[in-house]
Amino acid sequence: MRFLFFIIFLLAISHGFSQNKYKEFGDVTKEDFKIASTQLADAIVLFDKGEVVVEPGSVIGTTFKRHIRIKILTRNALSRGNFEFLVEKGGFRKPKGITYNLEKEVIIASALESSSIMESPHNKYYDQINISFPNVKEESIIEFSYILKFENLYLPTWEFQNTIPVLWSQYTINAPIKDYLSHLRGQLKPSDYEEKYEGRWRSWTMTDIPAFLSEPLMPDKDAYISSI
Repeated sequence: MRFLFFIIFLLAISHGFSQNKYKEFGDVTKEDFKIASTQLADAIVLFDKGEVVVEPGSVIGTTFKRHIRIKILTRNALSRGNFEFLVEKGGFRKPKGITYNLEKEVIIASALESSSIMESPHNKYYDQINISFPNVKEESIIEFSYILKFENLYLPTWEFQNTIPVLWSQYTINAPIKDYLSHLRGQLKPSDYEEKYEGRWRSWTMTDIPAFLSEPLMPDKDAYISSI
């Protein structure tokens, strides 16, 4: 029943916003603020784009780029303005973030300051990254992009589903080899799949993705969440 409620919610909002999908960084308009608050979700991912580029021969390793935009719907989701994750030492590059608020029909942009990005050693292999976005409130839009560098050939897992609904998610792999295996997990299927250059370039896209809800006694969510 909860799954059905999320499907109804997504159908209601996707009619007005499905045409927006992915936008370049900083391209925010008043139309993006017109998703109404709802009890069915405290926030929604407007888009989430990941791209992996494996350098030929892995001489300088693998580059992973991510660009995500989240719309805050209620005060319960204010913590969505905080990000934390582990990265290979020295691998976190070019973070860029903005919080957008619509005040008296004017879009106010609050840029992420370097002082709000905390990087500390986790162990001898990884660093802990903690980021707090400024001026996050109800109806805010949070935009975040960053790059991760890996020393060797590495294809990160990509999760299309989140604990909140996702309007659009895309994962692209650009590798110098064509004989690597990719596995799609979960019950949801891509709305679009492209393959070029004998499989060296692959791209999966999903739209109108319901929130992933862990069920009681679920042994391992990673086996059920839609991902590559």
